[in-house]
Amino acid sequence: VYGNYPLDRYPNGVVKEGMTLAEVRVLLGNPHESYARDGRESWYYWLDPFGISWFGVFFGPDGRVTATAGN
Repeated sequence: VYGNYPLDRYPNGVVKEGMTLAEVRVLLGNPHESYARDGRESWYYWLDPFGISWFGVFFGPDGRVTATAGN
């Protein structure tokens, strides 16, 4: 997403299970990529300018964080 800079580091312990989409957006900003499927959303944030390293936030149908992952 143009104008949305990479996170530069893995956000350990920042995003917690049960947080809302709005709470995650306040902490990390708009995601670089997002996908919606079957009422669930996945947001991906780049950690570097090339999109090689990433951090993912996964939301359940209720719009709350169910898991996070990254490389």
